[in-house]
Amino acid sequence: MDGTFAIDKSLENVKRAVKRDYDTSTYYVYQNLFIARAFTQLRQQTEGRYVPKAKLIKSYFNSRKNVKKVMKPLKTK
Repeated sequence: MDGTFAIDKSLENVKRAVKRDYDTSTYYVYQNLFIARAFTQLRQQTEGRYVPKAKLIKSYFNSRKNVKKVMKPLKTK
């Protein structure tokens, strides 16, 4: 799986993988919000993909929150 972890579906996917005894790894790569915003603006220019500023900010903070959520129960295993 690859993604931003910005939505709860990411959490469910990891839980399902662990339940099925799949080997799982989580890598969180931090990027400054202002740099992330610059990349979304560049992507809009090159690929035409627009990400509203409010959605980017929400996704940015949800990603961090969801990574912490998914790691918490796994620390005991």
